[in-house]
Amino acid sequence: MASVLALGSKPRHLNVRRVPGFTLVELLVVLAILGIALSLVGPFTINQLDKVKRAQEREEIRLLLNEWQFRAFNQRRAIELGFSGSQLLVSRGSAINRPQVELESQIASYEFAFSQFPSQSIIVNAHGYANYDQLQLLQGEREFTLNIVNTGLITGSKANATAGFGASVNATD
Repeated sequence: MASVLALGSKPRHLNVRRVPGFTLVELLVVLAILGIALSLVGPFTINQLDKVKRAQEREEIRLLLNEWQFRAFNQRRAIELGFSGSQLLVSRGSAINRPQVELESQIASYEFAFSQFPSQSIIVNAHGYANYDQLQLLQGEREFTLNIVNTGLITGSKANATAGFGASVNATD
């Protein structure tokens, strides 16, 4: 049997359930708040990420200096580290130590994304000692000086122990 509505009476709700969820306006308000928060935090996060990448690159350069000092010592052969622009070129031998002989072939090349070097050349002799004690580099607007530690081989009671190869970083504004 069908029920009949009288004139002027209100219809009953026909088993309509309200589905839980968010309205379009609520979603738009949340998206606007997220957009504002990201616009405030985003640039700071990107700057921090760049600082971390630059510090990582300085550490990589320091480790490369250590590695090539040790290789020169280990192979008992002079190595030339040529810095120019954003490149490090490593060659065997040295025109400074052996002017009558041309430089031997290049053995390694490195390209850096954040670092720029003035043209400079560091000769690491067969004992692992560099002819300069500092390396200059520029990252963005900041100038850095990497101190090259020349302590070489330790002899004495602990024979053939190696220590002290390395570089440290100083920043100057």
